[in-house]
Amino acid sequence: ASQRRMEDSDDEEDDPHAKKGLNDSDLDELEEKEHSIREVLFWKRKHLFFVVLFFSLILLVKLEFSYTKLFSANIYLWLLIFMFIDIILEQIMTRLILGEALLTS
Repeated sequence: ASQRRMEDSDDEEDDPHAKKGLNDSDLDELEEKEHSIREVLFWKRKHLFFVVLFFSLILLVKLEFSYTKLFSANIYLWLLIFMFIDIILEQIMTRLILGEALLTS
């Protein structure tokens, strides 16, 4: 009988939910919630990756354009245009990405 008690206590020590009195259906619901949170976090990180890739490509095109003769002919005009584009892109980036608290964890 004492050996059975020891086996039961070992099972309770291995399972952190056993002390809370959770049954199998509660454990399934808890695992499902944890899984859905992980899926959302994965989706947000994947979304962040593609948005950063998109903005990197925009900046690369902007850099390459700055070496053209069209840019050198009207430098101040293009600098103003780029400034407005940068303001718009910064606002988009701030609203889409930096407002997400889950991406910082």
